Amino acid sequence: MEVPDGWYPDPSGRHELRRWEGGRWVDWVSSWGQVAADPMPAPPPSGGGTLTTEPVVHAVRSGATWQLSSLYGQLLATATVEARATTLVDPSGLATHQLRRSVAGSTAVVGLHDRADREVGRYEEVRAASISGFRVVGLGALLATLEAHPSDLTQLTLADPGRRPLGRLAGHGDRWTTELAHPFGPPLAELAAAAALAVALVWP
Repeated sequence: MEVPDGWYPDPSGRHELRRWEGGRWVDWVSSWGQVAADPMPAPPPSGGGTLTTEPVVHAVRSGATWQLSSLYGQLLATATVEARATTLVDPSGLATHQLRRSVAGSTAVVGLHDRADREVGRYEEVRAASISGFRVVGLGALLATLEAHPSDLTQLTLADPGRRPLGRLAGHGDRWTTELAHPFGPPLAELAAAAALAVALVWP
């Protein structure tokens, strides 16, 4: 499902609201009831060089291994897929997260665990006549949804519970890209960073 056109909190933080139209942020902004034009700033070229701070993450698969890199090709992590668990390792060789696949009834679930083996969040698959995607849950609360376009399951919109857009996820064969509108704090940053892998592990 596409996020409807409308006014949403400005992800750049420069104004109260920004207009979302046609699947993207446009130049129209509003602050204290005054409408003006202000181009959406480009995302920073680097969000700090870690998996959970980069605004754009490319996940490229080669056999049982995924390479996760920034927009400019900086290696952020390597993920190794095993039977029901995928381990993320940072460039220094430290295992940082693990994605664990399970099934609850007929629902596919991917749990994200940190280095201390705590589940920091999960992706719960949703497939119905009107929607296909995932509920993104962290600390026992719904944080976001990943909603696929009805005719293309490789194009997903990340939105908050009020359906305000937070970013998008796109797949092209063995390559998935996550693009975020603005940085997030934990646990959503961790969940958003690993979203491409979680979707690729469950999606047919």
